[in-house]
Amino acid sequence: MSRSGFSVPGVRSRLVRCSVASAADFVLVAGGGEPVCVPAAVEEHVRKQDLEAQPRAGARDHRGDDGAEPRAKVQRLLRQRRLLRAGRALDRRGRQRRPRGFAPYEGGGEGARHPSQLRHHHRGREPARGGVLSRRRRPRAVHGLDAVPHDPGRHRALAPVARAPEPPLAALRNDRCRSNERRRRLGRARAAAGYAQRLPRGAARRLLGARARLPHRPQRRGDPAGRRGGVRQVVARPSSAAPRRGRVRAPELVGRGGWINTASELSLARLGGKVVLLDFWAFCCINCLHIIEELRPLEERFGDALVVVGVHSPKFEHEREHEALERAVARYDVRHPVLDDPDRATWDQYGIRAWPTLVLVDPAGYATAAVSGEGNARALEREISRMIEEHREAGTLDETPVAMLPPSVGGGALRFPGKVTGGPNGLVAISDSGHNRIVVCRVDDSGEGAEVLAVAGTGARGLTDGAFAEAKFTDPQGMLFLDEGTLLVADTGNHAIRRLNLREETVETIAGNGTQARYGATGGRAKKTALNSPWDLASWGGVVVVAMAGPHQLWALDLEADDVGVLAGSGFESLGDGPAQTAALAQPSGLAPDGEKLWFVDSETSSLRYLDRSGRVFTAVGTGLFDFGYGDGAAEDALLQHPLGVVSTPRGPVVCDTYNSALRRYDAESEELSTLARDGLSEPSGATMLDDGGLLVADTNNHRLARVGEDGEVRTFELRGLLPPVPVAAEGPVAQKIGPVELAGVVELSATLDVPGGQKLDPSLGPPVQLSVHSDELLPHGDVLLTGDELPIRASLDLTGVEGTLDVLLRVGTCEEGPGAVCNLTERRWRVDARRDDQGSPRLGLGLYPGS
Repeated sequence: MSRSGFSVPGVRSRLVRCSVASAADFVLVAGGGEPVCVPAAVEEHVRKQDLEAQPRAGARDHRGDDGAEPRAKVQRLLRQRRLLRAGRALDRRGRQRRPRGFAPYEGGGEGARHPSQLRHHHRGREPARGGVLSRRRRPRAVHGLDAVPHDPGRHRALAPVARAPEPPLAALRNDRCRSNERRRRLGRARAAAGYAQRLPRGAARRLLGARARLPHRPQRRGDPAGRRGGVRQVVARPSSAAPRRGRVRAPELVGRGGWINTASELSLARLGGKVVLLDFWAFCCINCLHIIEELRPLEERFGDALVVVGVHSPKFEHEREHEALERAVARYDVRHPVLDDPDRATWDQYGIRAWPTLVLVDPAGYATAAVSGEGNARALEREISRMIEEHREAGTLDETPVAMLPPSVGGGALRFPGKVTGGPNGLVAISDSGHNRIVVCRVDDSGEGAEVLAVAGTGARGLTDGAFAEAKFTDPQGMLFLDEGTLLVADTGNHAIRRLNLREETVETIAGNGTQARYGATGGRAKKTALNSPWDLASWGGVVVVAMAGPHQLWALDLEADDVGVLAGSGFESLGDGPAQTAALAQPSGLAPDGEKLWFVDSETSSLRYLDRSGRVFTAVGTGLFDFGYGDGAAEDALLQHPLGVVSTPRGPVVCDTYNSALRRYDAESEELSTLARDGLSEPSGATMLDDGGLLVADTNNHRLARVGEDGEVRTFELRGLLPPVPVAAEGPVAQKIGPVELAGVVELSATLDVPGGQKLDPSLGPPVQLSVHSDELLPHGDVLLTGDELPIRASLDLTGVEGTLDVLLRVGTCEEGPGAVCNLTERRWRVDARRDDQGSPRLGLGLYPGS
């Protein structure tokens, strides 16, 4: 752009034609800074306003003593200059072109998927644009979340359901708009601010000028001193107050797959009177798994007044299977109702455009706020607390519990094993992820089984160092043997790296501080640096490489220097090769060093990739975020589906093609992908090579280890001496609630459950039936723990308290009949509200009758 037009000093009008040929329809503007091109139509509009603004005879001059331009024109031109310098597209009238959707990606929360990615969905359709949250149908309404301070590094946005002035402009809410022009300028300022993005205090005045005013709306007056986080908050009245203009009725929840975790079908109508938080998620998405953990404290704090509903909206084809979703709900310990929506019907009705997205529905059934991405729990907590208090005072809050019934997905001595790794002298370590523990064993001479040597972890979730019998893990995944006496563990759910001393049987945290790192973290001292879902570990190039699934990067842990930092990946979720620091990764979940190459799998791009010694990333199989399926052949045509593991072998890397339930081998010489094994596997997530050349696979959804030979034959790998962990008392909404009931001082408890068809009780590893009863009030002298060989199991309870809750957990081990049988561990939980009374019932039956 030429600046020659600014060589004539003293000219009152600062508008001259752009000298570049391609800008014939634009003009140069000097609005108080660098000159910039704006549409010529804007110039003509401004000139007309100048003529209309000329003072009449005897009237006061609109210009200042220094000959300044009219304030409205200068502010308009300055605003358009900021838009152009920021790279925003303008139409011919000088207004910003905004994309469809309720919130642009620039304002998306951390972890939100880019809306443009959804256009390439494998089903060939975009998410609907006509939902209640879409821009096309969005009416004017107040938004329901407090404003938060602007944080450019995190791009946080708390987007309202309806079009409304955003919180950065809320500091001006008590002023009145004196003209329609100011209303139009306010709308354009919202567009310039990113439409849904919160800006620092004063941003509105910088955009509109010191005397800018917000349109007066009666429902937004009051509480002029209410400030949170440095930004004045919007005050919203409860739904029971006078109706607010433009509120949006939340569409009903529909899903062809039905409901999971509930004793009966739910709907927004049945949940009327409760605060409902809809979580649109997919179990493949690491950000969605983080949201589940973020919401746990909210569920515990607000109890039955808040109901979180997970609306599962799948990305991958495998996620559309109802049984796969049931297993994922159990694996990730989801404790709230889940709607299986394989067709994404509810997603379309709400106009959702990103995973994960949260939508808040008030007790009256109106959608009041929406937010995409992670890190918004505190803002949600404030809004939910305010909503509950207001409706409780108004008497419109329903706090009756929702009957829960978790799915029966089986289990055994292992439960959803995530990874397996080999060590020196026949050592093998298994991450028993569903039991939150690590199992160490030694392979016998036959190579068909192993003897258990040690187990680290109590079975309860948590982050606790110390002896093996006291330590706690949360969903551990990848492991690495440093030597025969040292094992490193990627404690994924705790965002930490743990070191196990196998000789002294102790656990120590060596990296991570137990909190989740946010976007943009680069590393530091190992124990003081927050990590983000470390999923696998490998030794390569003198450092421990960490597959950091959360930020879509590979990190390096230097044990000697005691520091950790980024090794590869820009942090942008995509598939892009090139220099390590600029390459784009997408949820790396498995590592396999192979000499000069470090193989890894990107689960979200369904790809097999490698990092070489030159510091560059290359892709062998895979093309993008929404290119997946099942297909062998040439690498450029082959397809994977959400692989979670990879292992190096002499014949090339073998991929755990998790969502295709298969093992696939890649031949680097011919650049072809072939299937090694598929029959009998269910979501294999990790593998290691045994000394005899066979593969030992973590067959995750079959709750076992499987041995796979060179011919692809799959056989169960026997673990001798391993039992399930001691049952943990039921907590929260996962238990079926019963009562209140009146019981005698001494009660005979009988509990049972239905054994799956084609299976029988399995006593091979000990008593197949385990019963645990816990109550701080009624059993103050300790829990009741029993084992048995048949159902129903019976126990005598001596109730010493007056009133309280009995937490009952029943576990039953069963196996299929015949060779190669799969064993399962079935659970059922009850929470019984009881009161001791001498005239009460001397018997309590659980599971004996339908509904009990």
